[in-house]
Amino acid sequence: MISCRVWETCDWTCEQWTNLAGPCTAAAWSPRGETLLFALMGEAAIYSISFQALTSGTSSNAIKCVDLPVITSDADKQTVGVTVKDLKWDKSGTKLAAIFNNSPSLAVFQTRIHPVLEVLPADVIQEGDNYPLAIDFQSFSKDSVHLSVGWSDGVIKTYNLTK
Repeated sequence: MISCRVWETCDWTCEQWTNLAGPCTAAAWSPRGETLLFALMGEAAIYSISFQALTSGTSSNAIKCVDLPVITSDADKQTVGVTVKDLKWDKSGTKLAAIFNNSPSLAVFQTRIHPVLEVLPADVIQEGDNYPLAIDFQSFSKDSVHLSVGWSDGVIKTYNLTK
């Protein structure tokens, strides 16, 4: 049985999640810490779990919010990888990036947290046969988000993503 624990850091209590389909391969917290997105090994999906206001500190059940096999590039309708290697959520809560094991594709999602969580496909980025190895967001202005990507050929490239 595969399980994991999520710790509440005010009083160091935890919730143990059991019966997961596989080990967690990636996770990203929303900017205010009320929502956790995560992926499991061998699962072609991103799940969300919402944590109630600090009054109770408990979470709801995990919900599948993205079915990855249907994520395609608008330009060439190319399907991206299956097992998520890393997730990053920008500080404004409007963009999510995902990279995959054994895939040259990087998926970008448009996100909205309130009133309900929405995660919608926005773009697929590729750089030839190179694989994305590392990703992170930077906010240089209130109108745009920048995604920096470390590629397998050693190049670090920054993409300007409009909010």
